[in-house]
Amino acid sequence: MADTPSFKEIRAELNRRYTNRLEEAMLDVGIRKKVDLARIAGVSYEAITKGMKTGSLMNIHTALRIADALEISLDDLFGIPVDQAPEVAPPKKFSRTISRSQMLKAKKEKPPTRRRLLKPPKE
Repeated sequence: MADTPSFKEIRAELNRRYTNRLEEAMLDVGIRKKVDLARIAGVSYEAITKGMKTGSLMNIHTALRIADALEISLDDLFGIPVDQAPEVAPPKKFSRTISRSQMLKAKKEKPPTRRRLLKPPKE
């Protein structure tokens, strides 16, 4: 069984892919400097270079603006091939419904009070 990568390893891999893909996408649309990309995307220069230098993940809104300016998807921006994108499990069905009779029974029963709990039962 393969070892599961740690969060730190996943983050480092995403940042490596982001750096490579950002430079490729910038060349594809004819943008040479990150400052120009920041101006077009409407974000700060630091927002673009933050992930490259510090290894921290960026805000989703910033990532969307950058991807939109480069005319690519977020998957493309972070270099995630469609066939390798993680599958998301469908949500589990959770039903907390109760029958009408259970609801009526619950309404009739009074919750125990402290006095009723401490009072000895009648015989």
